[in-house]
Amino acid sequence: NTDNYNNNNEGNRQSALKQQLLPTPYDYSASVTGASIVLFRKFSLNLSIEGTGTVRVLYADDNLRIFVSPTDTNVTKGGGDWESEGLVVVQVRMDLVYDD
Repeated sequence: NTDNYNNNNEGNRQSALKQQLLPTPYDYSASVTGASIVLFRKFSLNLSIEGTGTVRVLYADDNLRIFVSPTDTNVTKGGGDWESEGLVVVQVRMDLVYDD
C-alpha cells in the first residue's frame, strides 16, 4: 500500500529531525557588534549598533525559528531601546516566501 509507505517514510523523517534538534526553550548569550538590512538582495543599509543580551529559542528547524528576548537588551551603541523584554521574532527562510 503506497499510503502506508509514504506515511512511514514521513514518520521516519520527522523522528530523525527531532533527534537533530536541540531541546527548547534554550537560552543563548548574544553579542551584537553591527547589523545591516538588505532589501530585495540589491540595497543594503548598515546599522551602527552594539549590545549584549539573551536570546531564548522557543523553536528552530530548517525552515522556521521562533525566539524571544526574556530580558531587556544592554545596548551600548546606537539602536535605542527597541529590543526590550518580551520581543518575539519569527524568521522564515526567504526561499519559502519568495519564488526566484
